[in-house]
Amino acid sequence: MKTTMTSAVLIGLTVCASQAAIIWTGGGNTDNLFDPANYSGGAPVESGSGADVPLGDDLIIENATIGNGAGYTIGFGELEAGEGNTVTLSNTTLDATGTTGGFAGTSVGDVNDLGAVFNITNNSSVNIQFIMHGTLNIDGTSVVRFRGGGNPINGTPADTNVNLTQAGAQLILTNAANFSTNAGNGNKIFAYNSSGALVTYNSDNSILTLVTGGGVTTGTANFSAVPEPSSALLAGLAGLALVFRRRK
Repeated sequence: MKTTMTSAVLIGLTVCASQAAIIWTGGGNTDNLFDPANYSGGAPVESGSGADVPLGDDLIIENATIGNGAGYTIGFGELEAGEGNTVTLSNTTLDATGTTGGFAGTSVGDVNDLGAVFNITNNSSVNIQFIMHGTLNIDGTSVVRFRGGGNPINGTPADTNVNLTQAGAQLILTNAANFSTNAGNGNKIFAYNSSGALVTYNSDNSILTLVTGGGVTTGTANFSAVPEPSSALLAGLAGLALVFRRRK
């Protein structure tokens, strides 16, 4: 199975505060992801137990440490992103300890696809129970742990993907089987191969190095995307210009 990372996803990995975005300010209980006082212009509401409360705007959380359960109170509670909305964590630690707490895209009206996007970037660390109905992107400086043992990447490959977008990106699951056989997770975990194509772990095991220890298995991405020819050419021209400038 092979796909390509779209420019929209790559752009989404860059933190940029759009006008409509909800921004973390940290003015309230910073151990509570859902405290309205921590945000400018609205706040996420915990979803779960039959209640769906998806975000209607993009959400940006920068330079935050959110621990002590992260404010999740509902069994299998969710931070739910609306269809077409993006949640970006940058230089942020989110630690939803216990048996609750996950990320989700909306499932209202049977809209279960990859339209809700969660970007984990810039030395961020996330410890939650699961993800379902959305796309999760992990950059090369960041780590995500899913504690759920049965089906932590919940859903089918058509509606839940985890993308390790650069070499060094890390995904931690409870055991090695979670990377492949359990509920078909290996078809929902993507990383770049040595040719620069974004492929599934089941189709090419070389994309990740798995290390088991301390009761968990860590998968680390081995490759980054190969630059487009035009990008490589521009980089080369920029380098030549710098050389010529230094010779003058």
